[in-house]
Amino acid sequence: KYTDAVRREIYAPLYENNFTYRTFAHIKSMSDLLALNWMKIADHSPMPGHTIRDLQIRTKTGVSIVAVIRDEKLMPNPEPDYRFDRDDIIGVLCQSDQLQKFLDYTKLELI
Repeated sequence: KYTDAVRREIYAPLYENNFTYRTFAHIKSMSDLLALNWMKIADHSPMPGHTIRDLQIRTKTGVSIVAVIRDEKLMPNPEPDYRFDRDDIIGVLCQSDQLQKFLDYTKLELI
């Protein structure tokens, strides 16, 4: 981190006026605020047998389910009518405070 900070300071005059560089730097800093987290659906969770829509996951927690792995097959961007099953592995995109709401709501643990 220190080396990156020194490098940014030294090269800043070259990049300050470069719109493309500023845009990509901004996108990178924003991406650090989001995290992709994976968890496995367990029996004790309220999720098996219910759809994304039924559970109102995004409304109640702010989390976006961006992937599901079932039987070793990846399903990116599942539809709201996707019905969860025990042992599905789900990938969620969220901020840290949203993740805790989601974990509390679903009774899941990170893997």
